[in-house]
Amino acid sequence: MVCCIALALQATDLRAQSFVVRAYMPGGASGAVQLLIFGDGNRPHILQSKVANGMATFEGTVGRPTYAELHHRGLSRPIPLFIENSDITVTVDAEMPERSPISGSRSNSEMRYLLETCGADNTGQCLAERLGEMPAAPYAPYLAYRYLADDLEALQRLADSMTPPATQAWHYRELRKRIATLQHLQADSVLPSFSYTDSQGKQCLIDTLLADSCHYLLLFAATWCHECDSIQQRMNSLGPTLRTVRIDIDQQPKGWDAPFMQQLAIDHLPHLMLVNPNRRIANRDIRHWQVKKQD
Repeated sequence: MVCCIALALQATDLRAQSFVVRAYMPGGASGAVQLLIFGDGNRPHILQSKVANGMATFEGTVGRPTYAELHHRGLSRPIPLFIENSDITVTVDAEMPERSPISGSRSNSEMRYLLETCGADNTGQCLAERLGEMPAAPYAPYLAYRYLADDLEALQRLADSMTPPATQAWHYRELRKRIATLQHLQADSVLPSFSYTDSQGKQCLIDTLLADSCHYLLLFAATWCHECDSIQQRMNSLGPTLRTVRIDIDQQPKGWDAPFMQQLAIDHLPHLMLVNPNRRIANRDIRHWQVKKQD
């Protein structure tokens, strides 16, 4: 009898973990849509569905609210969402994928509401305060990782305060990695050695470019980034003792997955890093108006 009860509870638990995600695609969309589920492993679990009658459908099970991404060749970037025990509907916005309406999910609704109430002007400070009040929220590690990328103090404080299920989330592990990386990239730390591909397709080692007599501004950019072009022009006018090294992410064989992106904790463009003549980091993720002429 006990065995039967245990089996029944297990079956009920499995049913309680089931989800359905229906993605309503823009008119004319076709082909395969992928749902990447970032669970307990090091790699995401991938579900695939073909668009039929304007919709792609995914079904499966998760043990708790879990971060996922919807991918389609017609989208400029994936759609982030959390899947949980519910019937979730995503109305895909091809022009602004991250703002695609999502219904049927408590986690997504809470996360969207939090972002909206914090607002664009004060997102970082507001999120740090609000997330500190919800240490168990499954989306807390994602928001901290996404919007507090370079605030080591805030990230450390939030990560230390988080409790399950937040500490079981995929982004919690990434958050801990980011904290460890940032600890080695603080002001006066030696710039890590790394290689990259320049605009001519040549493999370069950053160590061979840095001269003892110059300050260097490392500009992590992309060929499609007009703001990056403007910043480079402004930096080039600041004198011969400040040299700009531009590294275009879309010129790297692995793109955003290039090893130095993780090594230097870069997750947005443009990204500026000022390096002293002795190869020590003066400042990182600075704004171009903070860079002044070097003597």
